[in-house]
Order: sequence, then structure tokens, then C-alpha cells
Amino acid sequence: MFKPLTDWWKKLIPGDLEVVRLSKRLETDPCIVVPSDYGQTPNMERITKAQAYASNDRANPYLNQKRVLEINPQHAAIK
Repeated sequence: MFKPLTDWWKKLIPGDLEVVRLSKRLETDPCIVVPSDYGQTPNMERITKAQAYASNDRANPYLNQKRVLEINPQHAAIK
């Protein structure tokens, strides 16, 4: 039922999203962007970028990681 919506999100933000999935943990929000299962939080990514050894973005695989978009299928805006 939500396949067209998830495909639309993937096409809308192709470079930044790893996956779009339905969430069971959201109750009041329509959607949320979270780090991947083993990725860094945005705050930790910002700290890593600020450190001296992170000046070469290509050498550090933890920079600019893709995110996961979780959608609340029970929210009125998503229905």
C-alpha cells in the first residue's frame, strides 16, 4: 500500500537516503530521518568533520553517510 510513497521519497532525495521504511516506533510524527543501523548521528558526524584528521573527506568513510527515512503509516498526513 505504501510502496508508491516510499519510491517517491527515494526519487526525491536519491543521494542522501539509504532506505525508506515504515516505522512502528513513531506515534505522533509523520516521519523521521535517522542514521543507518551502524552510522553516526548527525552531531557525531559534525564533530568528526571538525577534527583535524578529517580534513580529507575521501579518506574518512564516516563522513556524509546516508540516512534512513522512517514513515509513520498511522499518521493522517501519510494516509
